[in-house]
Amino acid sequence: MSDRSDRIFVTKQVLLERSNESPDSNRFESEVGYYFGLFDVSIGYREEFGGAYEESAYLTALTTRR
Repeated sequence: MSDRSDRIFVTKQVLLERSNESPDSNRFESEVGYYFGLFDVSIGYREEFGGAYEESAYLTALTTRR
C-alpha cells in the first residue's frame, strides 16, 4: 500500500496461490481508496490469469478500524 496524500492510498498485489487441495490461482489486484478516519473506502480491479480460472472483476471494499 502506498499513501498518495493524507487521504488517498493505492494498493497493488500479485497473488500466486498453490495448494494440494484446491486449484492453482494467479491474481493481480489494483485498488485506489480514501481514508475517512474510522473507515476506508476503496474501489479496484482484479484479474485472475494463468491458473485454473480466467476471470476479471471490479471490486469495492469498506474497511473499519477499532
